[in-house]
Amino acid sequence: MYNLPLGVSVSVKKEKWLSTFRENGISQIELLADTGLESWAKSTVERISSLGLNLWSVHLPFGAGWDLSNLDKGQREQTVENFKKWIELAGSWGAKVCVIHPSLEPIADEEREKKLAISRESLKELGATAKEQGVKLAVECLPRTCLGNTRQEIEYLTDSPALYVCCDVNHLFKETPQDFIRALGAKVVTTHMSDWDGIDERHWLPGEGINDWQKILAALDEVGYEGPFLFEVKNSEGAALQKSWRKIQGQG
Repeated sequence: MYNLPLGVSVSVKKEKWLSTFRENGISQIELLADTGLESWAKSTVERISSLGLNLWSVHLPFGAGWDLSNLDKGQREQTVENFKKWIELAGSWGAKVCVIHPSLEPIADEEREKKLAISRESLKELGATAKEQGVKLAVECLPRTCLGNTRQEIEYLTDSPALYVCCDVNHLFKETPQDFIRALGAKVVTTHMSDWDGIDERHWLPGEGINDWQKILAALDEVGYEGPFLFEVKNSEGAALQKSWRKIQGQG
C-alpha cells in the first residue's frame, strides 16, 4: 500500500485537537489563516513546533475581500498586496506551501472567461512572490461555479513554473480525483482529503462517502506525489483521523 505522511488542516476551531496528532501518526500541519488572526497564527506556529509537529502549509485567507478575479482593478490590486503579506509570513514561519483560492462565487457564464484571465495574472504575480520566499504557491481546485472547477481551468490558471496545485478531492464535481491527479501530475504538491456524497462538498472523514480511495492513492503514487495525505475534515481529532486512514487502507 502506498504510504504517505499524514497531515491535517488546523483552524481556530480545530486547534483543540493539536495535542492529539503526534500520538496518532499525524505529523504535517496546514494552518488556516484569516484576516485578524495574525497573532493567533504566530502563537499556533510556535505551539506546532513545541508539539514536535511540522508546519507543512498555510492556507491563505478566502471569502469576502479575497477575490483574485475581482473585476474592480483597485480592489483586486489591494487583495494581491494583502496576499503577499501572508505569503511573506508563511515563508518566515518555514512553511513549504501556501494554498490559495483562485476566486469567489457565484460566477456568471458571461463573466467567466474574463475572470479566468484576471485571476491567472494575479496568481502569476503572487507565484513570483512565493518563489522569492522559498514557498510553493498551490492553487486549489474549487467546486460549483468557482474558477478552477475542472482540470482544464486549473491547467490554465497555473500555466507558470512558479505555480502549483492543491488537489481537494471534495471539490471535483465534474471528474474523478484520480483523473484530475493524473492530468496535473507533478503540479500537484499538496492535498485536501475528505469525503462527500456526490451532491455537494461535505468534508466527511475519508471512507464515509463515495470517493474511491484505492484509485486516488494509486494515482498519487503514479505521479510521484511526495506531499502529505492532508485531512481537511469536520472531525479533526487525532484518533478519528488515524482510524479513517486505516479504514481506507483496508486495515480497519
